[in-house]
Amino acid sequence: HSTGNVIHDAISPDRSFLYHHLNYIVRVGGIYLANRGRVQAGEVPWIPIRTRKQYLEELDQRTDIYLVHPPQEIVLQWEKTFQVLTEFRDILHGKGIRLLLVLLPDHLQVDSNLMQEFLTARQEDSSLFDFERPQRMLKEWASNNGVPTVDVLPRFRQTAIQEPLFYETDLHMKPAGHRL
Repeated sequence: HSTGNVIHDAISPDRSFLYHHLNYIVRVGGIYLANRGRVQAGEVPWIPIRTRKQYLEELDQRTDIYLVHPPQEIVLQWEKTFQVLTEFRDILHGKGIRLLLVLLPDHLQVDSNLMQEFLTARQEDSSLFDFERPQRMLKEWASNNGVPTVDVLPRFRQTAIQEPLFYETDLHMKPAGHRL
């Protein structure tokens, strides 16, 4: 579980997927245990595990992929991503299977209010960011490598105007996002 952050990737226990997932389970499990009466009563509420401010801070740690001029570690992570995708495509091709790349958007790309809150919290000029850059880079790789692509970002943005597709303080999709 590397993020491109040298300290995280070298010494953080969170670099292990197992640690990352166990930490998440402990956090979410603790919240649900504290609210077990409501859950047992048949209510299945969405109980946020962080505040909006905490969520914005968390977003700040993973948004360098949107920078128009990303740091070198992000460039290297993109190179690794394309290498893995190429290897995956080749393995599938060797088995007679075609790869289809479906590009699922990030919460920040879909929710215009969240995007504005993020830019305000960072006190950054929006021209420093290109929130469609990941899709464009992946579509370019796919086009150059004969891989069909489905980009659902435009449809998600359109639908999100009427109905929230992500939880307010979490990067995961709500049922509406999964249906779409």
